[in-house]
Amino acid sequence: MHRFKMINEVQELLKKKHIQDIFLEMQGCRFLEMWIIQNPDNSFPPIQIVECVIGVLDMLPISQEQLESCQVARAVTYFAASGDDKDEKD
Repeated sequence: MHRFKMINEVQELLKKKHIQDIFLEMQGCRFLEMWIIQNPDNSFPPIQIVECVIGVLDMLPISQEQLESCQVARAVTYFAASGDDKDEKD
């Protein structure tokens, strides 16, 4: 629930270039990863959270090294693959 309260604030703050740079320097990709990984109860975060993270990732000037330092790309790939599976079933 806490993530829902922060979605708009995170999106607005990360539109600013200087905040993007600080966010990435402070391992922000790991923060985003924590938002979209599977929960301890094996459930997944709501799609609104996943869409927020994908939107933020799209805005950020992320280097290959920053992506490799965490698993956020893997998590996004999982959701993309899950969406493809759903599309194939419809």
